[in-house]
Amino acid sequence: MEREFATLLEQCRRGGIEVRVDSRQVNSGDIFVAVPGVNEDGARFIPAAVAAGASIVVCRPGGAEEAAALAGGCRVVHHSDPREALWRLAEARWRTSELPLKIVGVTGTNGKTTCSYLLEQLFAQAGHKLGVMGTVSYRWPGHAEAAPLTTPDALSVHAMLAAMADSIESYAKEALLYQAVAEAMDLAPTQEQIDTYSAYTEVYGANYCTMIAMMDTVTDALTTGAQVK
Repeated sequence: MEREFATLLEQCRRGGIEVRVDSRQVNSGDIFVAVPGVNEDGARFIPAAVAAGASIVVCRPGGAEEAAALAGGCRVVHHSDPREALWRLAEARWRTSELPLKIVGVTGTNGKTTCSYLLEQLFAQAGHKLGVMGTVSYRWPGHAEAAPLTTPDALSVHAMLAAMADSIESYAKEALLYQAVAEAMDLAPTQEQIDTYSAYTEVYGANYCTMIAMMDTVTDALTTGAQVK
């Protein structure tokens, strides 16, 4: 199972194939990932994805829907956790693990959007180019759109990170350090919190999380709390 999925990841990295989680968006040759949800199981839409032209279906083992995919001539790749499979395929498709980005997550009960706007203005005034994905909008140099959902799905997150990198790189390579943000806001996050925020924002766009992505060249203006302040 793992070997077959690893082969599929490499196929995605080479390009020329799209990953879909919505059967209505499937085109000929696409990969369809049957992600289980709260109200619906994506496996129920495998027949629709096959009818739309999906060439590969990623799903949990077993089930009548898998049999329908095989009957339709689809290649079926098993994964015990289709949701994990989705973000890994999205990462491979957009090659986001190779992008020189630093990502900061702003989490909490209240004030997340306010903090993201303050941080955005702080670093913009310092001359840095950045992108923001939040509950209100998604924006980066040359692009702005209202956020249709509180939390974007994994495919949207990785696609937007790639778009941010392309856009920001056309202006300049910048950087944002977790330590600089923490010191600028008089915070002292633990390493465990930093690792958790990084993992969730990079991979999932965690619930109620705003992300600020910037390029990976460290500038003196952001390397110490005193200078940032």
